[in-house]
Amino acid sequence: ANSSASSLPELLSREAGIVTRDSTGSPDVQIDLRGFGVSGDQNTLLLLNGQTVTPGAETALIADDEPHLAQYLKAQLAQVWPELQVVKVAAHGLEAAEAIAELEPDVAFLDIQMPGLTGFEVARQLVERDMAAPAVVFVTAFDRHAIEAFEVNAVDYLLKPVDPVRLAQAVQRSRKRLD
Repeated sequence: ANSSASSLPELLSREAGIVTRDSTGSPDVQIDLRGFGVSGDQNTLLLLNGQTVTPGAETALIADDEPHLAQYLKAQLAQVWPELQVVKVAAHGLEAAEAIAELEPDVAFLDIQMPGLTGFEVARQLVERDMAAPAVVFVTAFDRHAIEAFEVNAVDYLLKPVDPVRLAQAVQRSRKRLD
């Protein structure tokens, strides 16, 4: 590791050999790395979808075909896991599967009944991959799928509407899985 402190763009500029300067002469780097773009001299990554992520921070994807419920979950997560950065809110299973492959979030909060692919189909694809899959937490209105959820290595299974205490428990389990 380099002992001298460098901003992320300076480090990438040096390592990638790409250096541009803004009008003040400060490094201004724009590099596309596996779906991430890095811009400016902040220590953040700018995702191609416009979200920013702090390197090293845990990331999550939320997949739910009901936008108001996805936004409610995102707001609740901000309360119980403020460091977590939601990098994508997917509206259906196919979008979730593609975003997980591209963005590689640490945790995926999946609704079960969604158009395209169900949450279970997305989770099964993750299990079948040889790469490290995100921790999966199912968030659904149906309790009848709980046993099947754990067959695909789910960390937890939450019923809608999400109870804040249960969400905090799911967050704790997810964090343990990530350690």
